[in-house]
Amino acid sequence: MPRQYTTEQKENKKAWERKKWSTLSDEQKISYHLIKRHKLTYEQWIKMFEDQNYECYLCDAPVKAHLGNSPDRGVVDHNHDNNQVRKILCHNCNRTLGLVKERKDVLKRMMEYL
Repeated sequence: MPRQYTTEQKENKKAWERKKWSTLSDEQKISYHLIKRHKLTYEQWIKMFEDQNYECYLCDAPVKAHLGNSPDRGVVDHNHDNNQVRKILCHNCNRTLGLVKERKDVLKRMMEYL
């Protein structure tokens, strides 16, 4: 049976994690996120940007490799069924794919509509 933690223990752990996170550099934070979420190293991530000339794979908008939620930040697109990494996209293209739930039939109808 898993160990049960008190609310106080859980809050202490969260506070410790926040304090530790605040001491990390941006590169360390990005590296942690990339490994945990996409199984990518920082170097592999930068190479993806370089291979795409720091442009969105779909619309060619310029994208930057950095932390945060700014609209010019490139995001790692991945297949939600198998978590396979695909390409670097801009926020708008990544959001569009998410909004249509990656359904090709919807994207095709959108193209025909335009």
